[in-house]
Amino acid sequence: MGASPAAPAGFHGGLSLPGGYRLGPSAHAARLVVHNRESRATPIWNVIAHLPGRDAGTPADRPVLLGNHRDAWVFGAVDPNSGTAAMLELARGLGALRRAGWVPRRSIVLCSWSGEEYGLLGSTAFGELNARWLSGQAVAYLNVDEGVSGGMLKVSASLSLAAVIRQAAADVQHPSDGRSILAHWGGDVDLLGSGSDYTVFLDHLGIASADMQMSGDYGVYHSIYDSFDWMATQGDPSFQLHVAMARLWGLVALRIADAPVLPFDHAEQARALRTQLDNLQRLAAAAPPGAMHFEPLAAAVAAYAAAAAAGSADNDALAFTERRFLSDTGLPRRPWFKHLLQAPGLYLGYTALALPGVAQAVDDADWGTADAQLGAAAAAVTRAAI
Repeated sequence: MGASPAAPAGFHGGLSLPGGYRLGPSAHAARLVVHNRESRATPIWNVIAHLPGRDAGTPADRPVLLGNHRDAWVFGAVDPNSGTAAMLELARGLGALRRAGWVPRRSIVLCSWSGEEYGLLGSTAFGELNARWLSGQAVAYLNVDEGVSGGMLKVSASLSLAAVIRQAAADVQHPSDGRSILAHWGGDVDLLGSGSDYTVFLDHLGIASADMQMSGDYGVYHSIYDSFDWMATQGDPSFQLHVAMARLWGLVALRIADAPVLPFDHAEQARALRTQLDNLQRLAAAAPPGAMHFEPLAAAVAAYAAAAAAGSADNDALAFTERRFLSDTGLPRRPWFKHLLQAPGLYLGYTALALPGVAQAVDDADWGTADAQLGAAAAAVTRAAI
């Protein structure tokens, strides 16, 4: 085999090679030894700011939490600093409202997390250490991580929050043409899996959660090129998408924090459950006859849909319904994950899986576990319908 093609001049290094720099393939093997492991322990610092509501400090308070992490792989202009910039601007706006005499109906808590890139350390520790307070009082968690990497809104959320996010997006202009963000986005809302700081709030504590980002072509993720220069020349040169993200995030937070009746819509969750149940029945077509019993879950979904259609003015019922979807024992093989309607797939990385306990067992052809998880999901949805 002849010599491989010569490498372009820009690929040449400082070594004197007999054949010069070439593109390969090569018959030679190289062993690379890297000595860059750091094993020292350091503190994780969360920075938490409270804007007290009318019932602050009492059991009647129902706080709304907003979060973004500030640690980055390298420079992190998109991930997470575009979200951090939006949070700081949002905080400035809330401060101006407060100085003008406004007091929110519900407290607003701003959370700047550390240690996210090491495994969601800061937010998870906060959630676990404050589980009693959060489980007993918090109504929503709104996350913005990669705030801006392009011009298209992407939303993943508890479906009870979908309506209020769409309504806010209809009232915020997109900087490209003055139409609303909703007009550009279309309103599709995905399920939440994992990969950012909402995980402990939804998957472990059952607090309705959302993750929002202005998304686009973003080929510099977690690299040295995720820099201010990339943002200023490629991502958002005018920084007006950052402004729009701050406005949207703040408006969603205000509408949840200040509404006399929480703007939670459980009818959308009920519609999604019907579709998810149909999909599961198709996936389970290979199950042995009589191995799976879908009827209790179908009946529970019908009861939940009827309750959602009837509506409610009971704020605690609206907010805490998400808690009803938790299992005390958690999902099979991962008890920390307790949400029975959505969770990251066991083998899917960050990607969400609907009715995860059932779906994973069906994928594994573990029909006994699948049927048991159907029963657990039916019981949870029944609790939500009461």
